[in-house]
Amino acid sequence: MLKLVAFLTRIFTNIVSSRAQSSFRGTLRFGDYEADPRSGELSKRGLGVALEEKPFRALVILLQRPNEVVTREELRTQLWPADIFIDFDNSLNTVIAKARRALNDSAEKPRFIETVGRRGYRFMAPVESSAPDQDKRGPAASPAAEGSPSVIALDSPETAAAGHMGGRSPAYGEAARPQTQRADVRSRFVIAGAVLVAIAVLLIGLNVGRLRDRFLPGSSLGQIHSLVVLPLENLSGDKEQDYFADGMTDELTTDLAKISSLRVISETSAMRYRGTHPTLRQIAQELDVDAIIEGSVARSGDQVRITAQLIDARNDRHLWAESYSDRGGNALGLQHDVARAIANQIHLTLTPAEARRLEALPTHDQQAYDAYLHAKYRLESARRPEADPDPVIAEAERAVALDPNFADAYVVLAQGCFYKIFDWAGGKEYDEKAFVALGKAIALNPTLAEAYAARGALYYTRLHSFDVASAVADYRRAISLNPNLAEAHHNLAAELTHVGLHDLAVEEFRTTLRLDPQNDGAKYRLGRALWQSQRFAEALEYYERYNIESFEKALTLAYLGRKQQALETIEDVAQQTAGTRRGGFRGDPEDVAAVRAFLYATEAKPQKAEREIQVAASLGRNNDHFHHAAFILAAARAEMGEPHEAVVWLRRVAETGMPNYPLFRDNPSMSKLRGNPEYEQFMSGLKLRWDQLAASL
Repeated sequence: MLKLVAFLTRIFTNIVSSRAQSSFRGTLRFGDYEADPRSGELSKRGLGVALEEKPFRALVILLQRPNEVVTREELRTQLWPADIFIDFDNSLNTVIAKARRALNDSAEKPRFIETVGRRGYRFMAPVESSAPDQDKRGPAASPAAEGSPSVIALDSPETAAAGHMGGRSPAYGEAARPQTQRADVRSRFVIAGAVLVAIAVLLIGLNVGRLRDRFLPGSSLGQIHSLVVLPLENLSGDKEQDYFADGMTDELTTDLAKISSLRVISETSAMRYRGTHPTLRQIAQELDVDAIIEGSVARSGDQVRITAQLIDARNDRHLWAESYSDRGGNALGLQHDVARAIANQIHLTLTPAEARRLEALPTHDQQAYDAYLHAKYRLESARRPEADPDPVIAEAERAVALDPNFADAYVVLAQGCFYKIFDWAGGKEYDEKAFVALGKAIALNPTLAEAYAARGALYYTRLHSFDVASAVADYRRAISLNPNLAEAHHNLAAELTHVGLHDLAVEEFRTTLRLDPQNDGAKYRLGRALWQSQRFAEALEYYERYNIESFEKALTLAYLGRKQQALETIEDVAQQTAGTRRGGFRGDPEDVAAVRAFLYATEAKPQKAEREIQVAASLGRNNDHFHHAAFILAAARAEMGEPHEAVVWLRRVAETGMPNYPLFRDNPSMSKLRGNPEYEQFMSGLKLRWDQLAASL
């Protein structure tokens, strides 16, 4: 029923809009150009400009609504019949591109047609509309007919008809019948429209499909509880300004995330939509949000302009749009203005602390802020295997040198140092530099959640003996200050997994994915928490749902008895990571060797298993994060009937950041060690330590 109404409505809109466009009898002037909807002609200073029919119609639609956003869906309904199926995105992009070429306009620096995010287009320039010259039709010509500009209702058939009757031509008698026919046609449209309105009223009154909730103010669906800030478009015409647009996206996201009553999607998930063209409703469904913020940033010299709009994605309703500009380059102040305006528009009640955070500027030094944005822009790439975090550190150090009171920049400096330490035996100087930076950040701003999250990550390294208790305390402090900080939830879940508090870990991973649905690391580690708690089938379900091919998926398949699939999976992983020192989530070379050893051990091939054990041990010698592979080697030794060697590996696992007593106790391979005195003694001592640790967490 709803689909039928939507279909009828689209047809009706097509007919009415096309009639409105054709019935307008005047011309539309802008700059040096003039468009005549009657003849379908575009001219510049009296000379014709070639433009195809559909791009011309699109231009007229935009001209009839200057300075308003015309959505892509509105253009679709007016340009293409309802029963024709096309590649709409590419077709509309081509139509707009042709219109821009005819006007010598550009998407990067628009003078006439501005792209408004993924929503639609806006005609920026002033438009003057006038009725046709009627001085040849009789003495009763109106002022408009004498050439003076007048504003008329562009989409009103009645107005157009009145303009047409302003004077009687010699052929007036011949025109009477067509006008009567037009009146009859109009009456039919009115009747058709009335029928559609009646159907809509009935559906809304009965709340079919919750239409009343979606369209009437004050409904239960009217309140916005979650949103995402899509990547702001860089309209500066300079790719070198991408860091600035991304920085504004991140800062706006961070500001809104400080509001505890609002769930804000992490910027890392939002960035996945850069350069893609799903509908806003698709994005909202994928991220499970009520609203979407999109917009653009333009920067030229010391002038900055931020345009943002808020859309209720549940019904594609435009709620608010505004542009903010500053000639002094005060971009940070503009970003705060946008965040406050959005909070007001969705009627959020801020706590006094949240209000203060949205008012406070982290720095007043524009050069320091620019260096900070450069550092954050490079930080994401520094997370990749074998990336170089030195540029992050250099830019962050430049920021704090320019403004020694810039707390946020100290955090980014510490994050850059962390990537010089984690996984591999890193220099102590970076650890010391990071702790000094975070000490300054927290002293300057004790409520800066990101500082505690960064310090928690540093605690869980070899240089701090994998201090899980301190790491967890800092992550929880960060979450208490900013419940939307996905990174803190993610890292907390990882450390809870390391110590064997798997149920709590699974809960935190799921919270992470609500805030950061595209976080591949959280998806992968959720599977780890599940298989380590012996929920192998559930773990495999997640690996397959998220299309994760990794050494731990191969191990999970092996424990489910699917040995051939396990072997095929680990060989695929080996092929994908060949020639790399680190394979990311798929697994490092030592992880691959450890799983091969386990598979050979379960197939009673001790010589092959021994060879792979030695390969894994050699490759992981300097890896601070070797405990996952080490546990698999312990399981392989247990399967080979070598309890002493198995316990040696378990001790190494426990001493290098993974005192996972429940895993050591419940894993199927460990059952082969039960009753062995060395294993029982080791487990007894570990349980005492684990009980104390678990109680403190």
